Amino acid sequence: MNQSYIKLRAYRRDDLSWLCLLLNQGSARISLGEFPAPLAEEQIHQRFSKPTSSHFQYMAENQAGQLLGFFDITLTFKDRRGQLRWLFAPHPEEIQTRTGDSSADPITEPKLPSPLEESLRELLRRLFQEMNLNKCIVQIPAFQDPDLAILQQAGFTQEAVLRDEVFYEGRYHDALLLGLLREELQNLKTPDLGSPRVD
Repeated sequence: MNQSYIKLRAYRRDDLSWLCLLLNQGSARISLGEFPAPLAEEQIHQRFSKPTSSHFQYMAENQAGQLLGFFDITLTFKDRRGQLRWLFAPHPEEIQTRTGDSSADPITEPKLPSPLEESLRELLRRLFQEMNLNKCIVQIPAFQDPDLAILQQAGFTQEAVLRDEVFYEGRYHDALLLGLLREELQNLKTPDLGSPRVD
């Protein structure tokens, strides 16, 4: 069994405390700057509490049940298109960079995939294989280089630059629109991580 196995499950009301803490501590990885902090749990609940037949939310967790992140997906069935957003805890390597911790040996300790990277692979399998999507789109701020690299590695292609789309830390930033087609995912050679589990 893969030791870094990721499980996706439906969002629950009792996930709010974790989401609220992550949003308000300022270190979360957010696909778009749509969640101005600080936010109360009830404000977050109102945003996430109304899933429909075309709107889904999933929590990502590891084998030990530790929460890693949140996915929000809006589907347009007529066009077989899905728009993806996320909120994820920072990768341990990002924390080491911020704190100046250089105890990890980059030669003897191989770089592990981030929780976002592994969870995204599992989610894309579900969207394209089980929901029969033709395209998945994502918008991210242009300054989020790590997330851009993860999306490109997953097969996404940059399609547009949206000028001054995101207001963050007192000024406007461009956003990038990226897309992944069904045929591109099928042609992409990725490691076999086993069958996805979605509860």
